[in-house]
Amino acid sequence: MSNTTKVLIGGAAVLALGATVFAMTRAEGDERGERSERQQAVQIGDLPAPVQQAVQQQLQGAPVQRIEKRTAEGRTVYEVRTARDGTPTEMVIGEDGRLLGSGAPGRNEDDDDD
Repeated sequence: MSNTTKVLIGGAAVLALGATVFAMTRAEGDERGERSERQQAVQIGDLPAPVQQAVQQQLQGAPVQRIEKRTAEGRTVYEVRTARDGTPTEMVIGEDGRLLGSGAPGRNEDDDDD
């Protein structure tokens, strides 16, 4: 095998490896903002006042199992999990306290059958 062929094969391998690493980085996102969604568990006392009021109004005495703050593309929502009469329920509440949705846990607005 000639030196030129070896260089071409080596160069192609380096390019393929670089393209693979680049694609994996883009797919996973990174902590500098390439990934547009963040989530964090919060306590009810850490919620903004309008969200706290909406949670208490919606729960009607049911216990809170988990609250997650999700931020995507500059929009923050709070997902509240509870159990009503033994049935798991999740509510999505906007920063302003508006109820944006509720139902079985794991369902979101992207799950609609359009």
